[in-house]
Amino acid sequence: MKRRDFIRGAAFAAAGCLAPGCRLLSGRYAAESEAVRREALRLVADKLFLGIAVGRNECSEPVYVGRTGPADDAASVDELTRFDLASLTKTITASVCATLVTDGSLDPEAPFTEYFPEHVLGKSCQITVRDLATHSSGFGNFSGRRYCEDPSRHGGAAGFEVELREKRPERPRGTYCYSCYNYALLSTVAERAGGKSLDRLAAERVFGPLGMTRSGWWPVADDGHVVEVPLRMKDGKLRKVGEVHDEVARYAGRPIGNAGVFSTLPDMTRFVEDLLERRTFPAAHYDLLFNGTFRKGKACRSFGFDLGENRPEGFSSAAIHHSGFTGQFLCVDPELPFAGVVLTLRCPGAEGTLTARRRLLSLYAGGK
Repeated sequence: MKRRDFIRGAAFAAAGCLAPGCRLLSGRYAAESEAVRREALRLVADKLFLGIAVGRNECSEPVYVGRTGPADDAASVDELTRFDLASLTKTITASVCATLVTDGSLDPEAPFTEYFPEHVLGKSCQITVRDLATHSSGFGNFSGRRYCEDPSRHGGAAGFEVELREKRPERPRGTYCYSCYNYALLSTVAERAGGKSLDRLAAERVFGPLGMTRSGWWPVADDGHVVEVPLRMKDGKLRKVGEVHDEVARYAGRPIGNAGVFSTLPDMTRFVEDLLERRTFPAAHYDLLFNGTFRKGKACRSFGFDLGENRPEGFSSAAIHHSGFTGQFLCVDPELPFAGVVLTLRCPGAEGTLTARRRLLSLYAGGK
């Protein structure tokens, strides 16, 4: 039997050790894995997702359910399937920045315009790098209007660069507003501080050290394992295979920090596992990502992560987490301890999927 025929015929695939040097723990988390598998099969049957991949730390068995597309010949989701991470990209950008902070190249308390002086706020700016990372800058989101216009009228990549430089805050500094614009700015700051493009910084400073060999910004080559998220774009068209769903990332013309990374379950499991075990980078790197320095109302943010109410049931207030619009979710709780990630292909029109994704990790942590 050919390997691809085997993959197509499998609804559930279990792999062993994911982390380098990790020992397979026979039978451990078997009950949790089975509970996750049953729930994932139900979610696919209910047409919330086409495919689901779920993994956790400590060499447990990852769960793969469903397929990569609606066609009869679509492959089953497996360890090679590359998902559009959407806003999980922000956690990669934050991690790149953390490496720059720990080596002294980037000051999180400095005004971001020290690294991006051509921004319209210039020398009068008081918004810090940390403000961008915690979504407390006062900036709103991208308008999006420039990206679909004729390029001769500053549409596409040209429009992105205009808005990146000229956008002004819509609220006072210290006001929480989740905004992709913050992370487009943050990635520009990282590039200036690190002296390289964002994708090269991530490859050298995050993906390489963690052994994330199948992660990177779009465009990605169609090797038969790049999946098409079954969500239509704002113009009503279906995406091409390997095309990023996020409108801003699609028209920016270069890798940016809010969206655009494609990755696999094994790679993202390595990412969250390292956050839990703190084994690759200096302690200050992890402290920056875990410490919830912005708290106002129900919002609580660290440098790159959410510590607020969106955490899965049964997890502690120390848990850092993040979601992605295309159907992704990760969570790391140092108190349980637990690290896990859910990668899915969210179906068009499916509502309430964030709750479903959180529940998968609750089950993997031994919850009901």
